[in-house]
Amino acid sequence: MAKSKKLALDSETAALIFLGVSRPLRLEAEIAGKFTKEFEKVYEEIKGAQPKSGRGSYHDIGTGKWGRELRIYFNASPIVADKLRGLGFHVEEDKPYNSQYSYRINSVDLWWKLVEMGFNLGDNP
Repeated sequence: MAKSKKLALDSETAALIFLGVSRPLRLEAEIAGKFTKEFEKVYEEIKGAQPKSGRGSYHDIGTGKWGRELRIYFNASPIVADKLRGLGFHVEEDKPYNSQYSYRINSVDLWWKLVEMGFNLGDNP
């Protein structure tokens, strides 16, 4: 996947911000059938273990879907959310996606950057 330099910089900076974000933090993935093998391969290359499919991990959303949704759920101060928005991320809040978390970001680049930094698929207490 080609990344623009600006996006790569924003993901790198945002990932560093997440080191100071309170836990828990959750990484979720919904992967279309045609991308599951690639997702498993990349995850295993980074983490040294294959991700487990199913609740609490990642979901195969079927062959009729077109892509991947890589989501980050977290709690933080509004200042952190605003900083992430300033970096260009769409930070969702006050949505009923997961009542345990105040915020959600959908970002393939940032999601993988967090995995590279040591975060895991699922809950990160």
